[in-house]
Amino acid sequence: PGKKAEGKAEAEPGEEGDDEEEAEEGPVPVMDTDDMSRLEEDVERLEEELVDIDEDIEEKEEDLARIDEEIEEIIDELEDDRDRAG
Repeated sequence: PGKKAEGKAEAEPGEEGDDEEEAEEGPVPVMDTDDMSRLEEDVERLEEELVDIDEDIEEKEEDLARIDEEIEEIIDELEDDRDRAG
């Protein structure tokens, strides 16, 4: 048990060293203004699509609720007919 803890302690500083090496490799790429503009346009477009999808889902849920009510009415009518016939 003691050896595992020591091994773990030894691995952590090595991991930190790896992070430092990666940071020293070179500058992090930066997006230019054209890239940022395209990204912002993509985000806006996707947000609009998401709103449209949400509206479609709401409409479908309303349709399903209406259909469910119609089914319940039909079932009630059939049960009434059965009771009258029986």
